[in-house]
Amino acid sequence: MIAVIFDVDGTLVNSQGFDDRCYISAVKEVLGDVSIRTDWSEYKTATDVGILLQIMADNDICDRQNVERVRERFGYAIYQHLESTEGSISVPGAVAFFEALQEQTAVKVGIATGDWGHTARMKLVHGGFQLLDEPLVSSDDCVKRIEIMLQCLSRLGGNFDSIIYFGDAQWDLECTRTVGWQFVGVGQELRGKCDLWILDYSDNRTLMDMVLRSAK
Repeated sequence: MIAVIFDVDGTLVNSQGFDDRCYISAVKEVLGDVSIRTDWSEYKTATDVGILLQIMADNDICDRQNVERVRERFGYAIYQHLESTEGSISVPGAVAFFEALQEQTAVKVGIATGDWGHTARMKLVHGGFQLLDEPLVSSDDCVKRIEIMLQCLSRLGGNFDSIIYFGDAQWDLECTRTVGWQFVGVGQELRGKCDLWILDYSDNRTLMDMVLRSAK
């Protein structure tokens, strides 16, 4: 049995630009004109909750109820953006590859994302993905990315001959190295930085062969 787990932003959907804008807008609407670092990788925990907690700490804000306020405002901002967006936001070939994996009896599919769950689902649905019984684990469930990934694997259940994670960022690569999973880098950021890399999912047949061979 093979476990294939995906990140969301930049991995399944092209959402980094508007997602970042909506996040910063939501934070400032709730917390005011706070200081926010220019690079998400400067934060110790690169998840929606982890970044927010560090923004609050950097600005001496202690009220944890702000987390839910930002979560709600961010969700509304993402909803508004997607409602006004025409065309697919999915990475080329991603929907077809995801559906092909869903049809494989030897494969279990999961999603482990640093997003909040409600915004991840909005983006996936808008991108054309149909989630069946696949677990979607997010920063609603755990603050740290590695914990999110491991909880997703746990929800998949079973003993796996192979575990493959698709991600687009350096922190995805580092987390998979820590837990000992196979990793496939997606998109320009990781080009030349990992053993297995794809620009997108256009070559579905080769990708599926790679997944199925991983357990042999």
